[in-house]
Amino acid sequence: QTKNNKKINRKNKKQLFEYWLQLPWERSILTNENLLKLHKTMSENEDKKITTKNSSPTTKTTPPPKQLNNPKGPPYSHPVYKKIAAANGRINRMSKSQVVDALEYLKLNPKGSLEVLQKRLKSHTKKQHFLENDFTEEEKKYTDFYIVIDFEATCEKENPKGYQHEIIEFPAVLVDADTLEVVSEFHSYCRPLTNPILSKFCRDLTGITQLTVESSSTFETVLNRFDKWLKDQVTPDQKFVIVTDGPWDIDRFLKTQCKMSKMEIPHYFQRWVNVRKHFNNFYKIHQVNVEQMLQCLGTEFVGRQHSGIDDSRNIARIMIELIKDGCQVIINETFR
Repeated sequence: QTKNNKKINRKNKKQLFEYWLQLPWERSILTNENLLKLHKTMSENEDKKITTKNSSPTTKTTPPPKQLNNPKGPPYSHPVYKKIAAANGRINRMSKSQVVDALEYLKLNPKGSLEVLQKRLKSHTKKQHFLENDFTEEEKKYTDFYIVIDFEATCEKENPKGYQHEIIEFPAVLVDADTLEVVSEFHSYCRPLTNPILSKFCRDLTGITQLTVESSSTFETVLNRFDKWLKDQVTPDQKFVIVTDGPWDIDRFLKTQCKMSKMEIPHYFQRWVNVRKHFNNFYKIHQVNVEQMLQCLGTEFVGRQHSGIDDSRNIARIMIELIKDGCQVIINETFR
């Protein structure tokens, strides 16, 4: 590394990382060249802020009103946000029955916990205020498809120190970002090599039998099959993002498995959407698993828990409800 790169990595590592996460998903590798470009952009922005802060005008002037549909103006300066804040305050003081009545009147989904229902009503109210004030936030299509994945791996009741998990089930659910419908699925079991015999705990937990894994292909073959399925579903001019429940599927299971199989991790797995993190931040509900998230949304888990394909389908259902309620489901995880 050069001296400049070392300085950048020390001083602005966190800021650069956060800025990088906002880039298009295709830029999966943060090269030294990109670091320099990002650092230069951030430095120029900081210089502008300092110049503005230090410049004290001799006379106070009233700034001209911002145009409603001007995406370049600071959006939160518009008076519509004061109305939205006031509406949110009223919604916070409503009881659950009052929120349910309001949602039913608006012909919106009235099922879910109080936190979910309040957020749903707030999102609808915000949209209505924007329409009434002829104000629209600049929206850019983020992706064409979401690919929801939930691996199952070998395990023991008490995993010994240094235990290496091997992926034994590889499911994927393809969701169209426009229609929010499941349009395709990929599902395959994998034969483990390091731990070829499944523990009783693993068999009982996942429902996967010893015969199933013994008659399956190795992970390397299944990953190549998945990659082919992916290319059949998504054209080169379309975008997609990987979606999981938490960081473990990619950051632990896939990383470990690819290392054991002596394979490179495909570029599209290097950044992904953590649905649980979005759920926590959007609804302000924390420490919940897939079943509990579904309960908060007023529904139940469908299928068998810890079945990879059933878990993936239910995670997709959670993601779809998040998007319907106004959450911007974007990449929020990367390799640690």
